[in-house]
Amino acid sequence: PIQHADACRSYAAQGATGGHGRPDARHASSAEQLIMVLETLATRNVRNHTFSEFRFPENGILLWGENGAGKTAVLESIALLCTSRSFVTSSDKTIVNRESDACAIAGTLQATGGSKHTVEYNLPQGPGRKQIMLDNAPLGSSVELIGRFPVVSLSPQYRAITSGGPSERRSFMDFVISQAHHTYLMDLVEYKKVIKSTTTVTKKYCE
Repeated sequence: PIQHADACRSYAAQGATGGHGRPDARHASSAEQLIMVLETLATRNVRNHTFSEFRFPENGILLWGENGAGKTAVLESIALLCTSRSFVTSSDKTIVNRESDACAIAGTLQATGGSKHTVEYNLPQGPGRKQIMLDNAPLGSSVELIGRFPVVSLSPQYRAITSGGPSERRSFMDFVISQAHHTYLMDLVEYKKVIKSTTTVTKKYCE
């Protein structure tokens, strides 16, 4: 994991275990996956947040501040933590603070059944892939994270869902359904691979 993740990891571990021991369980059950509550969030070098810590009450929060204060960055960090993707940009590298070489996000989530989980998201600015850790274990790909902690983001960036073409709506619905049904997600991944292969072969024979 990148060096900048150390402080975030320490903070998340305290939230997940109360400062003692390991998280209760490594994976949530299928029933628990439907309702997960974010308890703590720590960000380092995410846009204009050099280091920020949050503890969320059970009855929810209200984010208030001037333009450019970093409100959207907090929501974006939550989306990255739960889905590995941003709802603001398609390029992960733009998330990293311009004066830093990497960013890190960590958080703890609790299921309705009582089990707690820690998630870490680490992203270098230059060459290198993002790293995702679930309960201190690295995930092979971001696909393994999707659906464990369902979250839906609605923002001005999604106005194309109603004003754009049908492809925008299909993409949004694919993402939402994929979080609720892992089989749908895996079928969608395979479908896109087939479409890509078909397009490549077609283009080759047309040249």
